[in-house]
Amino acid sequence: PHVSEFILISVLWFRVLCINSSQITMNLLLYVSPWDRTKASQFSLMQLKRAQRRLKNTRESW
Repeated sequence: PHVSEFILISVLWFRVLCINSSQITMNLLLYVSPWDRTKASQFSLMQLKRAQRRLKNTRESW
């Protein structure tokens, strides 16, 4: 039970961090030119997908 609780808490924290970081990146993108904005949004999407894949892998390993 303790392990599952720990995983749940860590996943929740991960989500909170993801939301906060995405908000920060969006705020940063507002100050960037449109061309750079598309590049940065693509980059952040790639990062998010990578993070989701990592989370999925850790879940499967458990």
